[in-house]
Amino acid sequence: MPSSSEKSELTDEFETLHQGLYPESDSYDCSFRVGKGDDTQIFRCHKLVLAAKSEAFAKMLMGYYRKGHLGRDEPIAFDDCNPITFDLAMRFVYNNVQEFSTVPLACDVCKFAHKWLFPELKQAALNAVRKTKTDADALMVYEMHTLLFERERKQCKKFIVDNTEAVLNSDSWIKAQQSTIVEICKEPVLSLSSEKQLFDALVLWGKANSDSDSNLRLKIDSALKEIRFLTMSVKGFTELCKSNPEILSGDEKFLILSCIANDDPIDMPPGFNKLEKERKPIYPLKYCYNPYSNMREGGFKANRKMNFSFKY
Repeated sequence: MPSSSEKSELTDEFETLHQGLYPESDSYDCSFRVGKGDDTQIFRCHKLVLAAKSEAFAKMLMGYYRKGHLGRDEPIAFDDCNPITFDLAMRFVYNNVQEFSTVPLACDVCKFAHKWLFPELKQAALNAVRKTKTDADALMVYEMHTLLFERERKQCKKFIVDNTEAVLNSDSWIKAQQSTIVEICKEPVLSLSSEKQLFDALVLWGKANSDSDSNLRLKIDSALKEIRFLTMSVKGFTELCKSNPEILSGDEKFLILSCIANDDPIDMPPGFNKLEKERKPIYPLKYCYNPYSNMREGGFKANRKMNFSFKY
């Protein structure tokens, strides 16, 4: 059997040999039709290269599956991935070239690598995501981590909670998944100056993701019922209804307004949030002890229990 050093040399030699085989090579022995509808593209690849990098491809191409025995010009259908993502993945697999420099591209490549068991590609894509994360990308990164990594999902959610206003105002807000929008609206703590900000952002998302005005309420209904209308004033809620007359029904407006005016949530419309507490984060008090404070000048003796100051 070859020694570890010999194995390393063989690996390096293999890596060198398959560089230059992609994207164009006459020696390909398998092909893939990637994408759906008009957005499809044929990629010509090599079974040995893909099998060496991915256990999933090794089983598919080198095992007993029918796909592994197709002719080189009989493309294997890959309709769960777009051509751009597949191309970026292959450029890394073949040539160790990392061209997924933006968060959207890196997220797509990471999900592809996770599904098809390309560990090196997955780590490279994750590193790219971590380097470039901004307010505008927070939702996209959160959705990726929801699928893949629980620990990083929690870290990303904390980022959203701490930077809610920036996230709501980012271009990526209207591109977020519906489940993500609902989850954010359910959060007990968000960094907002008012609940109206969340309501306005929800309506904006709904209009961008609805086929028609009549479908808007249906699209946002689950998230809308998480809005804490009872944190608003009578005047604030009235102005909100005037600027968005199509969102709530007449009965809903009347019941919510009555609850706000009476300071009693009992008659809120069915399914609507009854909480009266604002979502603003509560920062813990920080205290410091100063045994040499000037409290003694007022006639007090230095007292360990009294010489504290509080900071917000």
